[in-house]
Amino acid sequence: MERTAPTLLWRLGDADARALAWIARRRGPALVSFMRAATRSGDAITVIVALATALMAWPGRVTALAAGSTILGLGLFSLAKRLCNRPRPASVHMVLAAPDRFSLPSGHSTSVWAIAISVTLALPALGAPLLVWALLVAASRVVLGVHYPLDVVAGIVLGTLSALTMSAAF
Repeated sequence: MERTAPTLLWRLGDADARALAWIARRRGPALVSFMRAATRSGDAITVIVALATALMAWPGRVTALAAGSTILGLGLFSLAKRLCNRPRPASVHMVLAAPDRFSLPSGHSTSVWAIAISVTLALPALGAPLLVWALLVAASRVVLGVHYPLDVVAGIVLGTLSALTMSAAF
């Protein structure tokens, strides 16, 4: 039997929806509370203030690299979001208001992975805590029901590619 792109995409979308539903059925109040805090650390305003503060407090290559990687990643994220137009998960899964109506890719995942990877490449000693933070923020988007798992994976890929590109360029 020949696999066509629409069939494969349908199967991926179906698996993605089933994975989200499985996670939503198992989340408890303590996990939701913890993940709300994790997701807030990746909100746009939090990231912007943190990057601006870092640029002022520690001007130099590492902070410029983190900021540049984030800007590149979010540019790619905006383009991908416009091209994909994937609707958010059903509101029955959401325990947090979605920032917009489209889901793919995750902007939170894109920005935190751009920061985590770019800083880790420049300062490996900071890698472990930054990667744990990035994993928590990415996972929080699924646990809170505002993204499907593959949305988060796409954001991780965009953020990582942005950091690698900026690191290679500078």
